[in-house]
Order: sequence, then C-alpha cells, then structure tokens
Amino acid sequence: MLKWIKTFFVMSGLVVGAIRDLLIFFLPGFLARLLVENGSYGFMIHPQSLADVQLKFPFAKHISPALVEKCLMIIPPLIGSRITGLKHVQTGREVTGYVVICPLSAKQMHTDRNLAKRKILQAVRFAEKLGVKMIGLGALTASMTEGGAYLTDKVNTGITTGHAFTTAIIIEMLLEVSRMLERDVSTLTVAVVGAAGYMGTPVTRL
Repeated sequence: MLKWIKTFFVMSGLVVGAIRDLLIFFLPGFLARLLVENGSYGFMIHPQSLADVQLKFPFAKHISPALVEKCLMIIPPLIGSRITGLKHVQTGREVTGYVVICPLSAKQMHTDRNLAKRKILQAVRFAEKLGVKMIGLGALTASMTEGGAYLTDKVNTGITTGHAFTTAIIIEMLLEVSRMLERDVSTLTVAVVGAAGYMGTPVTRL
C-alpha cells in the first residue's frame, strides 16, 4: 500500500511538472517566471539513450521504444532540476540556475542534425524564459550547434560550451610543466595534438 501511495505522489509530481513546463514553453517570459523562480544561468543536457528517459519518467518502461522516440521528437524542453547553493563571485549573493533538458536522444541527434538544431534552439529559448542569462551546452548539444555558433544570432542569452575552461586548464598545465623544467615556456617547442579542434585551436593560438 505504501509503495502505491509513493508511486502516486511521484507520478503526480511528474504530471504537474510537465504541465508547468508546457505552459512555460508557450507563455511569454514575464508570465513564465510567475510559475518558477527566476534563474540566472543554466546548463543543457539531453538523454543519452532511452534508459535516461526511463529514469526521468519511469512509466516509459511500459511504452514501446518507438513510441517513446516519437514522443521525444514532439515534446517541448523540460526543466531537469533547479540548481542552488552557488554564490556570485563578486557580490556573494546566491544565484539560482536550471538544468534544461533538450528531449532528443544521442541517436536521434546523430540521425537528424537539423532536428537536433531546432530542438536545441527551442531549449535555449525555453531557458531564456526562466531568466537565464548564460547557458552551458552539455553532451552533444555543443557539437550539434558547431560549438554554439549556430545559436549566437538567434538568442539573447550567452552561450558557453566549457571549451574555454578546458583551454585555460591546458594552458595552466603547460605553464606548470615549464616551471617544473625550470624553463621559460617561450623557449620550449610545444606539440598540440588535435590543434584544429575546438580546444586545440585556442590552445595553439595562445
């Protein structure tokens, strides 16, 4: 009996959340923010496989995979979770963020890149309605949008992929190695493996 009660509340929460997200998708931003706390940053994810969909929506286990995939293609973006506990570096004020779900699996993104771009764009615009000023592109959402370049003239929020942070870490490691060798980095010959990639290019230029 307790198990059924718990299941009922879980399912009720999922339904309410789905209705809220659907309203946010269609409402203008100022009305959408009446339904959720205003966020300042976001991070976008997507299900790697149908197993991830089943984690978010357990009832998907009882639906055929083909139908689940069709549903993913038509449902709007979703709020995965609210991010709390982070503070602004300069002001010390707590800032709220959101994990935004782009509802396409990795397989679907690889199969239809144009659909992937449209769904990712929808998800960024959905995030803007949550108040998001900067969003990070996770998993395949970065590569599917050419490192975010596809989005830059279509949305108002800032786009980041994490490549800049990784580049900074690589450069810091290089400088650390030069200090260990007690050599000025400008006197070293450096080879960059993958110099034409998203991170290799700025590393090479720096």
